[in-house]
Amino acid sequence: MGLPRKVFVVVPAYNEEGNLPSLLPAIHAALVPCGVAIEIIVVNDGSRDRTLEVAERLAGSLPLRVISHPTNLGVARVFTTGLRAAAESAADEDVIVLMEADSTNDPALLPDMLRCIEDGSDVVIGSRYESGGRYHRFPLKRMVLSLGANALVRALFPIPGARDYTIFYRAYRAGILKKGFGRFGDGLIETRTFVCNAELLIKLNSVVPLRVREVPLVYRYDLKKGRSKMPVMRTLREYVAFLWRARHYLAGAGGGAKEP
Repeated sequence: MGLPRKVFVVVPAYNEEGNLPSLLPAIHAALVPCGVAIEIIVVNDGSRDRTLEVAERLAGSLPLRVISHPTNLGVARVFTTGLRAAAESAADEDVIVLMEADSTNDPALLPDMLRCIEDGSDVVIGSRYESGGRYHRFPLKRMVLSLGANALVRALFPIPGARDYTIFYRAYRAGILKKGFGRFGDGLIETRTFVCNAELLIKLNSVVPLRVREVPLVYRYDLKKGRSKMPVMRTLREYVAFLWRARHYLAGAGGGAKEP
């Protein structure tokens, strides 16, 4: 299918002043040898530290667009803001990458992810379950939640090629996201916590059966600067609620309809 003409990298950021100065240049450096146009989109979600100042300063030396929420709206709204901004600027065969700002997602995987898109994949997942991937120094409580949530979602919504449903780090063919927004509008992401990672994959697959590949990701939790933003118990409750709703409205509609 050929390489995309442009890659958009969406980076949600809440209080990430310590991570952005190393992460954003690393993203750019990883993509330059691929010979594609690059745009990094940082969505500052009402940070209380110097995240916005740092991002705007880096925009002077990188192909970087900064979008800022005046207050903290949460991960789901950041996803919608960043992915919609990229989708509105992208051609169907371009690539939109979503990755965390906390240094746990290795930019060195980006060329491999692009090659998978080039070979025909619609979604490429940086996966802890692919051979060579793993959790590294992950807190026990979050490990239990992650393993359990992935096992449950895989059982209820099997998507060929997908095993890591809860990870941020993915590359999407832009046309797939455009179809998702066309079908669901801003309802493409309705959950409020990190459940939106699974929700997005499941809903996109309900619009068109996805061709999914995974590349191994060593999730380096020890590189994270600052505290985790994930509310574990709230996320667990929302997983249960979302999976209950999704089983009904996706199955009842034959896949791909809006929730009534």
